[in-house]
Amino acid sequence: MSGKPSFSVLGPLKVTRGGRPVRVGPPRLRTLLASLLLRANHPVPTSELVERLWNERPPSQPRDAVQLYVVRLRQALGDPRLIRTTPGGYQLELDPTQLDLLRFDQLLRQSAKASETGRRVELLTEALRLWRGPICVDLDSDVLHALDATPVNERRLEAEEQLIDDELSLGHHASQLPRLRRLLAEHPLRERFCGQLMLALYRSGRQAEAVQAYTATADVLTHELGVSPGRELRDLHRAILAADPRLLAADTPAVTIAEPVRPAQLPADTPAFTGRVREVEELLHLAGQPATTVLASRIDGMAGVGKTALAVHVAHRLAPEFPDGQLFVDLYGYTEGRSPLAPGVVLARLLRALGVQDESIPVELDERAALYRSTLAGRRMIVVLDNAHDESQVRPLLPGSPGCLLLITSRRRLRTIDADHQLTLDVLPKADAIAMFTRSHGRERDDSRQAVDELVELCGRLPLALRHAAELFRSRPFWSASQLTERLREGISEVDAAFALSSRDLTRDQERALRLFGKHTCGELTPQSTAILLHSTVAESRRLLEELADAQLVKEHAPDRYRLHVLARATSLKQMSADGAAA
Repeated sequence: MSGKPSFSVLGPLKVTRGGRPVRVGPPRLRTLLASLLLRANHPVPTSELVERLWNERPPSQPRDAVQLYVVRLRQALGDPRLIRTTPGGYQLELDPTQLDLLRFDQLLRQSAKASETGRRVELLTEALRLWRGPICVDLDSDVLHALDATPVNERRLEAEEQLIDDELSLGHHASQLPRLRRLLAEHPLRERFCGQLMLALYRSGRQAEAVQAYTATADVLTHELGVSPGRELRDLHRAILAADPRLLAADTPAVTIAEPVRPAQLPADTPAFTGRVREVEELLHLAGQPATTVLASRIDGMAGVGKTALAVHVAHRLAPEFPDGQLFVDLYGYTEGRSPLAPGVVLARLLRALGVQDESIPVELDERAALYRSTLAGRRMIVVLDNAHDESQVRPLLPGSPGCLLLITSRRRLRTIDADHQLTLDVLPKADAIAMFTRSHGRERDDSRQAVDELVELCGRLPLALRHAAELFRSRPFWSASQLTERLREGISEVDAAFALSSRDLTRDQERALRLFGKHTCGELTPQSTAILLHSTVAESRRLLEELADAQLVKEHAPDRYRLHVLARATSLKQMSADGAAA
């Protein structure tokens, strides 16, 4: 068979070449193909492929197993160039003529730009005809369906909603009733379908049925979620009951933006927030500056150093000075089991929190960002972007006009993001570390100062480790600080996991260097000593140390002098030991 292969995921997985079916192989190989297709033209990390192939029961050597499956898949597809190896994963490269999902998204983008309603109806109709059933309905992968299929299904439903809005605006009320009844039966909690059905029924002269549709949906929401219908649906219900003449106009615009809301999304402040007096004062001073631009602070630091706790604490203290509310979003830049959130997804969440209705949220990223900046204009708000992965994730989320205080936390130094203030958090001073541990465990014990000193140093004076130790101490009322210290020498799993996540984006050379640093007996690293250790040049070693410092995995305490945090060293040694055992 010749020609390019074609793929379909909008229904059962299907592969053809030259019009003839291509047999991919066993279920797990088909799941691998679907995982790459659902994110075609984007790299998929090997760790995420492992989740989709084996759910929660991976083999002992998962990366080797994935590599073997990729080799077999390349052979099955007959073109090894289709699947490209990327740093840490794989990428399937296709164009919209080869994959129905890419063509679907292309048509959605074209429809969003169409100025004429009739043309938009044509494009959306063509896009929805590509669907042959639920996404990859023949594959058994809970993770794939939950994480990969869900956002695509959401785009399908949004396309259905937009198409029906356009059809209703053209006066096609009765013809949309069968479609709306089917969609509402399949998605009984989706209020927009209910509103569209009510409007179509009312415009078809069936007022009583329109009221019945509202009552049925209200009952479902009450019994299944314990909530009442949203304001827009309630307003439509009242208008139908009052026979509001404006409802009969086919071109009556729907309400797209609710009245200004005051979001209050900050997590709870840390009850026993301790230390950071200088850092808190710096941020409070920043917020008091003249609001001629967006007031912004970048807060970075190593894993577990307390970046989020500081940002949330300061935001709570400043909340009264920003009366229009607070936005908070965890970007999942370094969160175990989660991929960093795409900027478009974050913008949709922020716009909803600001009162923008779903139907008014654009498809394109730049249009969403523009609407976000417009919605924030003239409002005094605190925006906390927590746990950022890199600059490309953050840049579309920046407010554009004065009045907002922006706090960004990240393990990496986001050098290309402009900010009025830059703060790199270090571990706690010893006195603050002791105070934090003592306040957090909340129990009176007759522990020697020497034992507590040793314990906080074992925790590296890192807030995450200190909180873990305090929680363990609180749950063991008969332990002494010395006994706790002995137990903690076995390892602090949360800290190990945090440092491991910080290392996941490293290059091979950076990862090798970090592991060798774990064995390095000297307390200080320089470009010269690193060059000897790595058998490289001084210039190459200096650049590598600077990159690791940007990733908050080593600390530059003086010009060209670096240290590896004690817990980062311990985690590195454990990883080397684990890798050695696995080998």
